[in-house]
Amino acid sequence: MGLVMAAFSVASVLGVPLGLFLASLSDWHTPFFILTGLSVVSLGMIINYIPNITEHLKNEIVRPNPLVVIRRVTSDSNQMRAITLSVMMMFGQFIVIPFLSPYTVANVGFSEIQLTYIYMAGGAFTIFTSPWVGKLSDKYGKQKIFIIFMLLNLIPIAIITHLGVTPIPFVLMVSTMFFVTSNGRYVPAAAIVTGTAKPENRGSFLSFNSAVQQLATGAATLLAGIIIGENAAGELTNYNVVGYIAIAFSLACIPLAMRIKVVS
Repeated sequence: MGLVMAAFSVASVLGVPLGLFLASLSDWHTPFFILTGLSVVSLGMIINYIPNITEHLKNEIVRPNPLVVIRRVTSDSNQMRAITLSVMMMFGQFIVIPFLSPYTVANVGFSEIQLTYIYMAGGAFTIFTSPWVGKLSDKYGKQKIFIIFMLLNLIPIAIITHLGVTPIPFVLMVSTMFFVTSNGRYVPAAAIVTGTAKPENRGSFLSFNSAVQQLATGAATLLAGIIIGENAAGELTNYNVVGYIAIAFSLACIPLAMRIKVVS
């Protein structure tokens, strides 16, 4: 899981700064055209290189319809705890992340180009920390490592959401810690959530979990948008309130994760 998560870090290092750079050179459509081309290339690679996972179909001939899948997940208290953990983690992150860039520009004093430093630094570090966190999770236990990184993640959340005009090196240090600890808590959490479903039901469970995660991400962003305002100087207000909410959701994840049992 940690190694797979490192791929997202590579995308942050290369994709986000490159997208911002290309948009600044031409217009905002350019990154999306390039993304379309890369998606076609990725589709060809999936068809050619990703193996079909069909072994479980020998034991499960009849595929359940979506309502059966939902009923199966919602009737399993352990899986519902895993789903709830996913939702709360998304709230703890995506109530902060969507407004990180505009807040850094309006309140901290960064330029649009300097924003790329944040993603490049954070992504570069997590390339190396993701596999390391995965190894720690295997060695010392997923729940233990999850709790450690969840608590560490509270520090940069508290600092980032209270920053004023700040020197670039300090902002990069705090934002990098935010990305590293956010990624560090997600690696063991992904392993915990995945392990609550048996192989024959894992695909449908993870699809349901993914859908709920997307819903939680949108709801968290919407809530942050309602809370955050703008003053006469163009600065964002109430970002500190968003930080407090993120910390509360993050802390609530700890006792919940301790109650989840890995069955597979």
